[in-house]
Amino acid sequence: MPGHATIINLLPVSETDEDKIRTVLDLDSITIVQGRDIREKGARGGLNYLREVHREAGSSFIAINSYDWSRQSRRTELYGLACLVPARKRVAIDTKDRVIELTWPHFLFSELPNSIAQKISGAQLLAGTRSRVKAGLERTREYRTASSGDIENILYMRTDLWFGVKAGGSIGHVAGVIDGFKRQGMGVHVLSWDKPPLTGDDTGFTKVSPDSFYINEREMALLAYNGRLESAASTLFENNKPDAIYARYALDCYAPVLIAEMADVPLILEYNGSEVWIEKHWGQGLKYGDVAQDIEDWVL
Repeated sequence: MPGHATIINLLPVSETDEDKIRTVLDLDSITIVQGRDIREKGARGGLNYLREVHREAGSSFIAINSYDWSRQSRRTELYGLACLVPARKRVAIDTKDRVIELTWPHFLFSELPNSIAQKISGAQLLAGTRSRVKAGLERTREYRTASSGDIENILYMRTDLWFGVKAGGSIGHVAGVIDGFKRQGMGVHVLSWDKPPLTGDDTGFTKVSPDSFYINEREMALLAYNGRLESAASTLFENNKPDAIYARYALDCYAPVLIAEMADVPLILEYNGSEVWIEKHWGQGLKYGDVAQDIEDWVL
């Protein structure tokens, strides 16, 4: 069918702009297949389901619609899935208005080899994390208290790696907590991947970028981020050691515990519920749920 494409949609239905997809790809019509529906049918069942929908639609064009293709979780699997569906043209599009061509040669000689290298390195990272977390769980926990009068400078850690969020409840909450510290007369320095909006010029900030090698493997990126945070904190503390650390607990993040030990200061942990439970029941699920649960137990 001319001007028609099958869309593998990785966005929630409520956030999917079908008119924009048609405009960006210069199409007359589209058939949308939700990524969740494919995933729930398993590897073979999902592929067969997608092929059948694609065949019935009469499409010769297939596209993957995502938030950010460069950071897309399980990108290699999705790329391979698109290549296994008969089509004359394949692309990925995202909310950054990018259109990325998907081809068999690029998949075989770039995407797939990089993914294999990620998995080898990831296995080493995972083994090291398991060992470190096991040791942490076996240590005797020390609980410390500190009154606001004892804290002149506090380090605020935000480690969830939710890129691009500029508004919403979480942004207001973060800004509110930081403002509360300032009202108590404390100096605040933020350690994160991006400076939170609405926090003012008087809030210090150290940018800690995630490891680009794991950029599209979310769990590995989160685990690797611990090392980045520790290294950045070590450098920061040479001239700017805080009196306490405040961290909003994030999935797979144990760095606040080690950084507080490094600085020998109290750690204040904001915990709003189990991130492991949320991922299992409301999210995309976890490949390494046992590691995430052990980290959560250790941090708490």
